[in-house]
Amino acid sequence: LFRSTWRLRFYRGPQALMMTQESAVLWAGIPIAIGLSVVVFLLAATQSRAQALAVRMTDAQRRSETLLRSSVQHSAIGMAMLDPRGHILQVNPAFSDLFGRPESHFLGRRFDNLFDADGIAAIDDVARKGVRREIRRFARADHDIRHVSVIYADIPQSEGLEVAGIAQAQDITEGIGKEGRMNAMKRHLESR
Repeated sequence: LFRSTWRLRFYRGPQALMMTQESAVLWAGIPIAIGLSVVVFLLAATQSRAQALAVRMTDAQRRSETLLRSSVQHSAIGMAMLDPRGHILQVNPAFSDLFGRPESHFLGRRFDNLFDADGIAAIDDVARKGVRREIRRFARADHDIRHVSVIYADIPQSEGLEVAGIAQAQDITEGIGKEGRMNAMKRHLESR
């Protein structure tokens, strides 16, 4: 076999006292490398914090959506989500119960077509912009005539949002019947 031996000898000559170009690059490169390492570390830490913040915001949005959906689904007041043209996108179970029809019956239908055309009594609600109230009449699936107080609220439009408004409907047939009976009694008493 072939064998060789290597020997290294270090010595300090007169040039060693003077800084050579190589050692200047080395001494200048060390702080630059440390500085770049700090910058990389800070960028990584910032990215990690940004990702954690995004996760928290996504979780908060998910909780908010769940809360909103749950409150709409379990509300005792009938609610319908409307698109910009007034077509129904979604209704809650109370709305279906009010009309006596399944939720699927309403999807894609124009909201105003659910009511009698001549049964409108507008109530001005000037105090709140984008909100209007009406008393409407309709026939349920079992042909029972009902009166409802409908409150329309516009939803400010933003990109990607297909819901333009929400309509809340509450049955007031009993109250209208009592009011009608009271007016009839009043007229009867006045005539006597």
